[in-house]
Amino acid sequence: RYVASGAASFANNITANGKIVVNNTADASRASSAVSGNASIYTKGGIEAKLNIYSGGDIIGRNNGTYSLRSLKENITPFKKSAIKLINDVKIVNYNYIADPEKNHKVGFIADDTDELLATKNHNIMDQSNCIGMLLKAVQELSGEIKKIKEEINELKSNNTTSGKE
Repeated sequence: RYVASGAASFANNITANGKIVVNNTADASRASSAVSGNASIYTKGGIEAKLNIYSGGDIIGRNNGTYSLRSLKENITPFKKSAIKLINDVKIVNYNYIADPEKNHKVGFIADDTDELLATKNHNIMDQSNCIGMLLKAVQELSGEIKKIKEEINELKSNNTTSGKE
């Protein structure tokens, strides 16, 4: 049985052994914009929604992406800070989730202790888009440093060769 209020489309199957609630309330305890219970959503297309999904289990997908079109963004400026310094300041830890009965080993950081560029303003979740952007920026910085070092090595080799011929 499907119940919808407002605009809804069920072109694909929704399989649920529990309930799926998507609504407009800000009260998270009332399953606001969340999939709750033992539920699965299967779709051949995509699901576009402004919602939070809280999961005590795994969320698995074949493709997970964030829109990154220029037309969706504003205030676009180059990132000037050192990504290497920011990353070096992150304390990497071993841990497991309290709610995980299998106590699966994880490696990562504690959002409470990490810069808001990586852990959001509330320091409560890992901002994956920012983490990926920061990692790419750090690789660019390291590539620049490697290029400079190679140039210095070549210059030293050249000077050494030149001074040996005199």
